[in-house]
Amino acid sequence: MKIRKPSLMLTLSVTAALSLVGGATLVAKNTRVERAEAPLESPPTSAFERAIGAEGLVEPRSEDIAIAPTVPGLVVAVRVQAQQRVRAGDVLWEQDDRDLKALVPVREAEIASARAAVAVAEAALSDAGVQLAMIERVADPRAIRQEDLQRRRIAVDAAKAQLSASRAALARAEAALEHTRTELALLSVTAPIDGQILKVDVRPGEYATVPAKSPLVVMGDTSAMHVRVDVAEEDAPRFDPARRAYASPRGDATRRIQLEFVRLEPRLVPKHNLTGDTAERVDTRVLQVIYRIAPREPVYDGELMDVFVEAPAISANTERRRALAMNAQPGSGG
Repeated sequence: MKIRKPSLMLTLSVTAALSLVGGATLVAKNTRVERAEAPLESPPTSAFERAIGAEGLVEPRSEDIAIAPTVPGLVVAVRVQAQQRVRAGDVLWEQDDRDLKALVPVREAEIASARAAVAVAEAALSDAGVQLAMIERVADPRAIRQEDLQRRRIAVDAAKAQLSASRAALARAEAALEHTRTELALLSVTAPIDGQILKVDVRPGEYATVPAKSPLVVMGDTSAMHVRVDVAEEDAPRFDPARRAYASPRGDATRRIQLEFVRLEPRLVPKHNLTGDTAERVDTRVLQVIYRIAPREPVYDGELMDVFVEAPAISANTERRRALAMNAQPGSGG
């Protein structure tokens, strides 16, 4: 039985149409449509008409004080913990001091021996002086030999030299004892200022090396907190310390902390405080400005801040110079 040609063409057409519809349906089903979603947090924006935007790093008023051991040794006790407040002279940690404590009595015995040697030398000088005085009081020069007179004078000089040597030995022994006591004191590390412990990175049983790979204790004066702001070098000419400024913590753009100008460090330095933004420039220099954070604002040491400083308008000439400078940057050309 022969299949008619019109029936075959109809069957192929229907099959092709069904395949096209099925393929389109499958593609549409497996295609994921990406939807633009609003960010979880609003990006920081300036409240000023014209502003300098910069990054800031929170630090104590005294800056971070990184304390490392002066001499190597085994740590036997840690006397502080993070957040603890200390006063200048309070012990932070102690190192093993048994060998130096055992050396102190030896040094004291050496001093006692040296003092005895000085006493003997003084007595010898006194005796030599008496012997010389006796022979010098003889009225008739013919009654004594000149050789005896010279010998006694030499004996006095020798006794003086011996006394000087004994006194030097005593001074050396006393200095050795003082040196031992100083080394003993260095094994008990104390706080240099009144402040708060920010980090403790040492535990009893660990060996403190010199130089240390990292500070064992970090502290600072947190009675007032500062923020160190990195103003980009192209914005430095517009910076005015008399202008208003505020900071917002990362992740909370709605919070605006008022800042009070403290000082600036009048030297441009390479940028070190990085935010992690992929578009951030790292081959630039910054002017570091220090602001005081308003009291009773809860901030943490090392916290990153978005800082905005009110700025004057940019003149046309300044704008042209900035554009030329940016075009002259390596890699900015076509």
